[in-house]
Amino acid sequence: MYNLGDYHLSQDELQAFVQELAAQLGETDEQPLQLLEAVVENCGVEFAQQLLKDTLEIEAQGGLIVKSGQRRRTTGGVFFY
Repeated sequence: MYNLGDYHLSQDELQAFVQELAAQLGETDEQPLQLLEAVVENCGVEFAQQLLKDTLEIEAQGGLIVKSGQRRRTTGGVFFY
């Protein structure tokens, strides 16, 4: 059982939450999935939900450009940035 803020998640619930987050961010590779799990485990569900909300708001306003200026960051890239 994980005590994540006001939430208490089993391993299966944690994995389901991370998968849901990953789907919303368009992340499928193993490394970002591990990073998402680490964010939830270390910062909590509420933090991850707020970060997702902020990410989606940034995306709705046109997103963020990568450092080189060549393209926009992916939705997952905005979340991790």
